[in-house]
Amino acid sequence: MYVILMFDLHCCKKRSRLDIVRVVFLDDEQIFYKITNYTLVEDLFHIICSSIELRERDIFGLAIPSDEGWLFLEPSVFMHKIIGIYLTPTKRVCSSDILLLTTDKYQCTSSLYPTVYFRIRFYIPIHCLNERVTQHIYYMQLRKNQIVFNLFCDSSVYLQLAAFALQAELGNAPKSYDPASTEPYFRLELYYPEKFIKLWDSVELAYYTYIHHSSIRNTTAYLAEFHFIHLATKLNSDFNLHLYPIVKPSQKCRFSVWIGVSPNGFTLYQHFPDDWIIPTNRIKWNDVKRIYYDHHTVTVHLHSKAYRRDFKMQRTLSARHLFGLITNMHFYQLIAEMSATHSNDLLETIVL
Repeated sequence: MYVILMFDLHCCKKRSRLDIVRVVFLDDEQIFYKITNYTLVEDLFHIICSSIELRERDIFGLAIPSDEGWLFLEPSVFMHKIIGIYLTPTKRVCSSDILLLTTDKYQCTSSLYPTVYFRIRFYIPIHCLNERVTQHIYYMQLRKNQIVFNLFCDSSVYLQLAAFALQAELGNAPKSYDPASTEPYFRLELYYPEKFIKLWDSVELAYYTYIHHSSIRNTTAYLAEFHFIHLATKLNSDFNLHLYPIVKPSQKCRFSVWIGVSPNGFTLYQHFPDDWIIPTNRIKWNDVKRIYYDHHTVTVHLHSKAYRRDFKMQRTLSARHLFGLITNMHFYQLIAEMSATHSNDLLETIVL
């Protein structure tokens, strides 16, 4: 297995210092790219999209993790500024345009390089996914969300999502399988949240997963991914969102508060320690009158009774990022409604 390092020829306006940046994709593949101090975030992003033959690019972006969630990089900013402010720059310089690094060597050196992540920036309704490549990347993002978000939903939903993922990634289930006496053909931790696994006996969970997986035999990978996305974007099992922590209403509050930003609007969640993240209140985009932010706080004014909601973040940077994300998600939702007002109804006609 090799990790490819690609060189951005378009960003070299004149001789300048070279850096190497590591890009981590949603399938955990990691590719190294050369950049210069003239490389914009947008330049790197488009080279990445070209390398994976992605044409529908508007909903994707490059991000870095923070303790308040994912922060997406502005396309017009120079990469060397991002590295200088947020990331640890590398001291290594490569002389060749393309390098092949073996997996072992990569594992030893990857931590030396600044790292950005290729992710979904703007979640959209499922009927707006057109191309196969776009759907596959979208599926991988929702797969990650399903594992790490710890959102509360019915057990049958998690079982069915695992079955669709297994069918998409492994194909048909074995014709016969006894988890009590046979080596498992999949790893539970790759298809379920850790909290969900702890609620079950491992043999029993493997057996019920096998039953659900067997029921969709001969479903193609494309359809399995589609059905996964469809189920993972329903109202009561919605992983189609960004999830950010916000400041507690008071210091005495026993639970933490999260805000989810999705194509449907906002969802507020409460999270008691060692428990599921549970939705408590939903605000639809149609209910929003205007949005603004000031310092650490994003304020949303609603049409009904001149009502307002304040979402306080730990930092001004996080508040500004959340404000930009909310306004852009609102815009994308309006575009989606205008471009395909009737398509969502057609999804219900698709059956297994």
